Amino acid sequence: MSFRAELPKRIYAYWDQGAAAAPPLVQMNLWRWQALNPDWEMIVFDEDSLHTAIASKHVMQNVPTRQAMSDFLRVNLLAQFGGVWVDASLYPSRPLEDWLYDYVDRQPFFAFSQPAHDRLISSWFLASVAPCSLVSRWLEVCTEFWSQPRNLHEEPSRETGKMVLPCQPWSVIAADLAATFNSGKAPLQFPYFWFHYLFEHVVRTDETAKKVWAHCDRLPAEPCHTLQLSFKARPTIASPEITQILCTAPVHKLDWRMNLDNTQILELRTRYPTTTHMHSGT
Repeated sequence: MSFRAELPKRIYAYWDQGAAAAPPLVQMNLWRWQALNPDWEMIVFDEDSLHTAIASKHVMQNVPTRQAMSDFLRVNLLAQFGGVWVDASLYPSRPLEDWLYDYVDRQPFFAFSQPAHDRLISSWFLASVAPCSLVSRWLEVCTEFWSQPRNLHEEPSRETGKMVLPCQPWSVIAADLAATFNSGKAPLQFPYFWFHYLFEHVVRTDETAKKVWAHCDRLPAEPCHTLQLSFKARPTIASPEITQILCTAPVHKLDWRMNLDNTQILELRTRYPTTTHMHSGT
């Protein structure tokens, strides 16, 4: 069975203040998604419209940060309607139909894999048909998680003493989840990467979700960060090098706070689709 025909041609994104008020880099990304995928519907949610897509509105008051709300929004959208989620800071270098269908052919879900030692997936690009048992269970667990108010978990840095967001191994996170799901204690905490950790919780504990994920084709997340790291290392990158980097992945995670000048943004905006040399795994 092929799932590519069941994937809705719909792209979701979110910017709290609305697309018109977004920084130039974000506006450029959103323009690129539409320009490269003219047959796909593009829906950009903002603070006022996101509630229309969240099924369990009673838990929204418990989600304290924009980042956490954005994660909760994307799993709601994919579980209910299917389609493709893209972070507003994600730059596309190829049309979706040039590459994505190869990864949603055998299974109904796709995410870039293994961005760090403590995460199975990246959440800045997600694709799913609806219904999908894995995504439906992920939404159930996320909704349960936010049925109680939580505060962002921070720890003092050993080097500076400042509060930082720790990355923790799965064994620690699993113990925290087991202790806090129904503890009734307040205030509960949540790690910054709660969304990713709950994904791993689902594919470890739910047999159906585990089978779906086991058969998903994998595409590593690491090459998608090369462009951002290069811009941070050097303010100006020569055009041939940009071309070379763009060929390593179909999408590229940028930081909307990066200080790119208008010339650099214009060059990225007007780039033709690239032929990407990608390596997948299972």
